[in-house]
Amino acid sequence: WQVAMAGGAAAWSSWMGRALQQLTDKHLLRTLRPIVQMPQTIEKGTMQVRIAESTMEEWLGENKSVSAKQRASALACDGKARGMPLRSLTLFSTNDYLGLSGHPSIRQAVSDSALKFGMGPRASSLVTGHTFEHEELEAKLSALKHKEATLLFPSGFAANVSVCA
Repeated sequence: WQVAMAGGAAAWSSWMGRALQQLTDKHLLRTLRPIVQMPQTIEKGTMQVRIAESTMEEWLGENKSVSAKQRASALACDGKARGMPLRSLTLFSTNDYLGLSGHPSIRQAVSDSALKFGMGPRASSLVTGHTFEHEELEAKLSALKHKEATLLFPSGFAANVSVCA
């Protein structure tokens, strides 16, 4: 990519096109697919969503181990949005480990915080800095757990790496 950058916009576009084609050829290129989120979680860490029937067909087409009976069952339409047939799925990758994202007090706290501090893109504190709100949260967590100190990790990745270290 450094060579592409040195060659200007045309070289960059050419390199990017080749890179995307390689991902496509290897079936590694991922695209955003819209989902319709249902209002409740089923169990901690899971969430009920609906996806377009065409997306489900595409996913099933990529999975050669799915039988014809499984394929027919999976494509059974159970709703519509914007005229598109939808299929319900349970996601097991929500990062809502404690199942609190839909809790009324959590939703209210998030709303209050957005009104007070604003909302927008912000990198982890590792990149953009540790705020007074981070320090206040650490102090409150320490008091709650009757501990001398608390350490907030700057990202989920950092927390996971620390467990393995």
